[in-house]
Amino acid sequence: MFKKIAILWICILFLLVSSVSAVPPVSVIFSGDTGLQIEASPPRYLQQNSIGEITAHVFNTTNGVLMTNETPGLVGCKSLIQWPNGTTLAQVDATPIGDYFFFSLDLTNVSRLGEYGWVIHCNNSDQGGYIKGSFELTTSGNEEATIPVVLSFLGVILIIMLFLCLSIYGIVVSESALGKYISVVLTYFFFVVFTYISWIMADRFIVISSFAVWFLKFLFMFSLWSFLPFFFLSLTFLLYQMYKIKEIKGLIERGIPEDEAYKRVKKK
Repeated sequence: MFKKIAILWICILFLLVSSVSAVPPVSVIFSGDTGLQIEASPPRYLQQNSIGEITAHVFNTTNGVLMTNETPGLVGCKSLIQWPNGTTLAQVDATPIGDYFFFSLDLTNVSRLGEYGWVIHCNNSDQGGYIKGSFELTTSGNEEATIPVVLSFLGVILIIMLFLCLSIYGIVVSESALGKYISVVLTYFFFVVFTYISWIMADRFIVISSFAVWFLKFLFMFSLWSFLPFFFLSLTFLLYQMYKIKEIKGLIERGIPEDEAYKRVKKK
C-alpha cells in the first residue's frame, strides 16, 4: 500500500514541476569588446501617460573604470525610444547625476499600448558603446492580464487544488503512519503553493479589494513561516503513531486478540 502511494506522489510531483515554465528575461545586448560598457536598469513595464525612468552606469571596458561626464573624455549618453518597426519615437539626453546617468522618458503623449524598443548609446571623443532592449507600455504599469496568462494561472490553480484534495484523501485512506505523514506533508506543501499563486494572481491580474490581496499574502506568509512548527509537530505525531503500532504488535504477539489490543492502546 505504501509503495503504491509513494509511486503516485512521485508521478504527481513530476507533472507539477514539468508544468511550470520559466519567464524569459528582458533582452539587453552589449555590442563590442572594447570601448564603453553600459549597465542599465530599465523597467520591463511602463504606465501609459506617465514619465518613465532609466538609470545607467558606464564603464571603460578595457580597465573597468567607472566613467562619468566629469572623468577625462567627458562621456555623454542619449536614449532612443523606438516604435515596434524600429523607427525613432523620441530621443532623450541623459542627465548626469553623480556616478550614473539618468533618463526621463516622457510618455504622456504616447497612446498606443504594446511593446517599444529602447537604445542607450554613450560616447566620448575616443570610445563608444550601446545597449538595447524593450519595454511594454500598459495602462497600469504592470503586466496586463491577457487571456493566455489568466488561463495558465487558473489551470495551475486547478491542478494544485486537485493535488491538495488527493493529499487530503491520502490522509484519510492511508493505513500506515508513514503514509499518513507523507500525505500530511504534501497537503501542507500544496496549500503553501496554492496560497502563493492565489496571492500573485489576485495582486497582478484581478481587480480585487486591497484587503483580499493583503489577506492572501498574509495567509501565504503565515503558512510559510509555520513550516518549522508544522514539521516538528507532524514528526512528533508520526513517532507517536509508530510507537502505538509497535505497542499493539507487542500485545498481539503475547496472544491478545487484535481488537482487544487496539482498545487497550486507545484507552491509554
